[in-house]
Order: sequence, then C-alpha cells, then structure tokens
Amino acid sequence: MSKKLLMSLAFLFYLFARSSQLVAQPSVTTLFEMEALPFDQFGALNKTYQVSEAEQLEWNHVQRSFVDTFVTSEVARELSRYAQKQMESYIYTPGRETELKLFGANETHVVYEVTLDELPSHSRIVERHLKLFVVGLRYDGKFLPNHFYLTIRGERFE
Repeated sequence: MSKKLLMSLAFLFYLFARSSQLVAQPSVTTLFEMEALPFDQFGALNKTYQVSEAEQLEWNHVQRSFVDTFVTSEVARELSRYAQKQMESYIYTPGRETELKLFGANETHVVYEVTLDELPSHSRIVERHLKLFVVGLRYDGKFLPNHFYLTIRGERFE
C-alpha cells in the first residue's frame, strides 16, 4: 500500500474512534516557564502551511469546550519560574478569543501557537505570555488536535 493510502486509512480510523469515544480527549502537558518544547519528535517543521478559516472556527469551539476547562490562574502561577511574586495576584479569564498562529508543520502534523494571556513580568524589558502549543494531525484540510502543551514564554526587549 502507498504511504498516502495508509495515512488516509489511519486518519479515517482516528476520526471514527474519536467520534465513537474510543479515543479520549486530547492530552495536556504543562511545561515550566521557558522549558524546552518537545517538538523534535515530528522531524523538520516548516512554516509554509496557512491556517484556514475553518481551522480557526474549529479552534474557537475547542477552546471554549476543552481548553478553558484546564487553564486556570493557579496552573499559570505554578508554571512561573521568574515572576512568582508578580504572579500572586494574577487571574486568568477564560473565554477570550484567541488566534491560531502556525508554529510549524510537516506532512502529517501541525503545531499551532496560541497566546492565551499576557502575564505580569519581573522586568520592564521582558514580556511574558501564557502560551498553548496545539499539536494535531492534519489531512486533507482537516485538523484534529491530540495534544496540548501549556507553558509560559518570555521575550526580552531592549
């Protein structure tokens, strides 16, 4: 069998299993602030793939129905390494509209980066954000998220 046919069959089985509740909700991994992202398992990721309007609409549904159930103020505070004091009064507000931003993709997987919130910082020259990296399978224009990485990322400006 060709690689494309095998991928098609695997994807169809995944869709069937997901709709039949044989496959659980996507899993979630939390990573401490600035911890290395484990995306080398997917091989080379490129940035030529475009986020479709349908994928953005689907993401809005996934965020409301699933993501906002596990992202909390307490979890965000636990991920912080560099601004614990500043994070003491931080409150996460679920239900915000967020935008999928491509982090990278290959033939079978796509990784999106989503900025959930801006966080208090320990320095005037550092911006910190609560980020969610969404890993999923893609095939024939469809995207199925199967793993989420919740973390904090900072960027230094001078």
